[in-house]
Amino acid sequence: MMIQTRSFVLFCLLWLSMTVLAQDEATCDVNDGTCQATTTTTTTASITPTSTSATTRIRPKHKTRSMRFFSQTSYCTSFTSDLYRNGGSAQAYRPNAAVSTTVCSKNMSDDLPHKVSSWPFSRRSGRKGTAPTIDVTLHLWSCQPKLDDEQKVSGCSCTPLTDVNAKTSLGTSTAATVEVWQTQPDGRYTSLHSDGNECRATVPVNDQGDVEFSTVAPGSTGIMAGLGPRGWENSPYGPPVMHLLVKAPHHDPLLLDVPVLMHPKTLQERPFSLSIFDWRGLSWSKRSKGEAPPYKVASWTADTEKNHIDMKVNVFLELQTAERSPKAPEFCPSWYFLPGSFFLEPISVCARYLLDFFQL
Repeated sequence: MMIQTRSFVLFCLLWLSMTVLAQDEATCDVNDGTCQATTTTTTTASITPTSTSATTRIRPKHKTRSMRFFSQTSYCTSFTSDLYRNGGSAQAYRPNAAVSTTVCSKNMSDDLPHKVSSWPFSRRSGRKGTAPTIDVTLHLWSCQPKLDDEQKVSGCSCTPLTDVNAKTSLGTSTAATVEVWQTQPDGRYTSLHSDGNECRATVPVNDQGDVEFSTVAPGSTGIMAGLGPRGWENSPYGPPVMHLLVKAPHHDPLLLDVPVLMHPKTLQERPFSLSIFDWRGLSWSKRSKGEAPPYKVASWTADTEKNHIDMKVNVFLELQTAERSPKAPEFCPSWYFLPGSFFLEPISVCARYLLDFFQL
């Protein structure tokens, strides 16, 4: 009887703590001081991908402190060409986006609230004008497995995509393409039909192998994946992300979801809580939690006075071996509507007929 009483008390305390934490759709006013400050801080991560071992040491430098952490370099050890192996989702992908260096128009922040989640069970709703603008620079790297004396993969050897040695096999950097798409600040994707290009763009690659574009902070999607009728959404939620599809000659196509979650006051990068697995279900991601996705945030500069973020990201492409020929991304590897495909594979490519019946 005593054991049952203790269990009931513990259950009540747990329920009470969850109730206090779950503040769904709380407001955040840019004018009342809760989302405004006057500091500019920069977080940088120094990384040298030209010769990495199985474990890479990264030393981020902060304005006031330094710290060290480790990350597994698994982007050269996958041995599979599955487009979704790195955890990216293409459900809201639409091909043939217009060439542009703007993904989401910056004045979209003034027109829409910023709905973002920092954990799976609630979504904070900031007032119009609170979604920060973001300038993004992607540094593209060409990587291949590094073998030890026993011819086993021990890590990665990476060079810039436009390195002198890489140019002989890759040709000019203009052959590479990067497609970017994301939700609007309110967590909704724009139409999957061919009308309009808001929050979608094919961004050109410059001669330095970099991709530069501007956008606004995306919102978080929930169980309706940002495609619910009239913007309807419900928990559990995921972090706000930018989707990247990178294609370069003689490299495997790369699909990534890059989280863009920041603190509402300082605009500093922050992790998504309770991210040990995707609470929306196993069908939302194919990436093993023991593997690191092939990108690193190199720097994150937040200017709260201007409500703006400068973000630089290293993206690592896997060079194809001589035994494997280049191929286009395989968007639809499974039977559509199966649990392992619906939230990953693009509706506009794998089930375009749905667009005739639903206003997606």
